[in-house]
Amino acid sequence: MTDTTNDAAKAEFLAQLKAFEGQEIDAQVAPDPVNQAMIRHWVEAMGDRNPVYTDPEAAAASAHGEIIAPAVMLQAWPMQGLHGNKREAGDTNPQTQLLNLLETEGFVGVVATNSEQEYLRMLHLGDRITTRSVIHEVSDEKRTGLG
Repeated sequence: MTDTTNDAAKAEFLAQLKAFEGQEIDAQVAPDPVNQAMIRHWVEAMGDRNPVYTDPEAAAASAHGEIIAPAVMLQAWPMQGLHGNKREAGDTNPQTQLLNLLETEGFVGVVATNSEQEYLRMLHLGDRITTRSVIHEVSDEKRTGLG
């Protein structure tokens, strides 16, 4: 394949990827409600010692009045685990279609992505989380330390 052919193929592939920009991904509902055990595991792993996450007395005396989850856990609740993201032929979810397209070109994993989150309120024990995401932008291929 010549450089010109290669460049044209890359440009076509990038155009296919960019067609996904602005599309909303199907909502994901967390399999479990916000719960104390997951909060405890998270704060222990992150080294976050804020008592409003684990100490009922400290949380009751805080501005929140009860135990809350760290806001950044918002993305953890709806995660489907290692085997939860099953993609099937004919799936119309834009995220599935985008990942399938990437796989056809040999891109089988995500190294890093940017994300922006907006927190409207704190997460409380028992809350059921549903996430909504939009594919905001697809960038050109980049070189990283991994290749």
